[in-house]
Amino acid sequence: MPRLRLPPLPLPSQWSNYVPRIGKNTQEGSGSRELTRRTVLANKKLTDQFVRALGIRKDEVVLEAYPSLGQLTRSLLAGGVDTTRAADWKKVTQEQEVVGPRAGQVKRRNLKDFDYPEWDVKTAPVYKVPQGVDESKVIVPKAVVAVEPHVTLFSRGLGFDPDLAPASYWDYNNAKNAEELERLNEMRGTTPVYPSILEKNLLMCPDSVFEWTTIPRILDNPLVWNNFPVFDASKDGVAATMRPWEADVPPITVVSTMPETVMGDQLIAQWVSSAIGEPGEERGWLWAFGRVRLAMLVPSGQYDRLMASPGETIHCKLSVMAHALFHMRPLPPYHHVPDVDKQSHRTDPSYEEAVAAASTRKTKSKRQPTPAPPPINEVTSTVAGDFWPQIGRHAGLKGASKVSPDKALVRPPLLGVEMIPRRDSPIKLTQREEWEFVLRHCFVQEASPLSDAIPKLAFGAGNLIPKIRESEETSQFEGVGVNPETPIRNVTIEQWQRIVDVFAKWPFKPNLLILDALEDNRQIGTS
Repeated sequence: MPRLRLPPLPLPSQWSNYVPRIGKNTQEGSGSRELTRRTVLANKKLTDQFVRALGIRKDEVVLEAYPSLGQLTRSLLAGGVDTTRAADWKKVTQEQEVVGPRAGQVKRRNLKDFDYPEWDVKTAPVYKVPQGVDESKVIVPKAVVAVEPHVTLFSRGLGFDPDLAPASYWDYNNAKNAEELERLNEMRGTTPVYPSILEKNLLMCPDSVFEWTTIPRILDNPLVWNNFPVFDASKDGVAATMRPWEADVPPITVVSTMPETVMGDQLIAQWVSSAIGEPGEERGWLWAFGRVRLAMLVPSGQYDRLMASPGETIHCKLSVMAHALFHMRPLPPYHHVPDVDKQSHRTDPSYEEAVAAASTRKTKSKRQPTPAPPPINEVTSTVAGDFWPQIGRHAGLKGASKVSPDKALVRPPLLGVEMIPRRDSPIKLTQREEWEFVLRHCFVQEASPLSDAIPKLAFGAGNLIPKIRESEETSQFEGVGVNPETPIRNVTIEQWQRIVDVFAKWPFKPNLLILDALEDNRQIGTS
């Protein structure tokens, strides 16, 4: 098994000594606003577990978004068996000068004073692989593309040359002369990909996946798509690597550590809904390469909404869309809470306790919700030092108060989830707007019965209820009939299919179903 040529990272508790904390003054690179409230998995043991549970396939190409200093990147490059140790960091460098924002000013170029630490892999200590891991069966990716908009983190963690970063608004607005302004103009709107001088299968892109065009530009780069298997030899270039939706899942995975912000919520929601399409029809964006696998580390609140099943308190529009469009399973760190509350405050993973609590819950409907059995019973024990930054919010304390790295966490702030698009989905492209409209309006009253919500979709919509409840044996509509007294959050995907199909074929439905801002606000927050 090849050894990493990237130097090891220090202990997560020491990271803030080597890199500036993410804050309001770190407006560097593109997409700066989604850099706030970013938490990353910093424990090598946990990142290795994530990668091994995910499973690296033969000739896998991984696009990793928001790698930060790159602990997960190292685990991906090593196939989930990173044998370097944090203690070896002292042998790498003693340089501790903080770079980045100083005196309230943002200067990216001062990183030129920082020489990336030398690391002689030939003389580095050799450690055994973890117990229970068969080294002969470890598969490493064909390529890992790290995409990080925070240039300081990218340089300190993975050795990226900051002068290769594309122009940001900060650079553009502070050009010193006409020649520099012209050079910056040429760089704007590009998504460059550079090979690492340390790892032959590591590529680096100093950009933000929050910009909708970033991922297609990366995949269209020859340094990236030349690693993809050819699917249609009759075509040339990158088109030969694209495959139809009906084909097998390609060996391509997008890994991302999502920010705990509204923009992180927006990323997840738009990535999920973008998988809507029709069999046999060409798809755009990432999906032009087929049913690409997603593997995300998401904040616990986002995880709970993604994984919620019908009948659970937090079951929402995102839950319906995600389960209808993807096959999903948890990844480490594990801590699934059945029927969690809306604020994700409850942390008890016991299914029996969730069922007992649900039976006593008051609801507007006569039907009590029933929590779904957890997809996995395993719970990963974590401490504050397993994540970075180490702040009190993760341990239930207020704000950004300091917390001991050894402080046990009642639940990890990040949870893993794998999402593989379904070959066939009840959500059709021709009814995409109807699904968005019906779910958005109904889940405003998630505890109310359908009989209360349907009439509020539009004037006269109450007349649709008899068609919605009609049995599938006699109905001309798709899906399964549903009792109108069923609470909104108890409705299954097959029942939503009936509701949406009836609404879509109703001649008196509203002409304008989707918000204008849904497609136009994609770039909000980029710099």
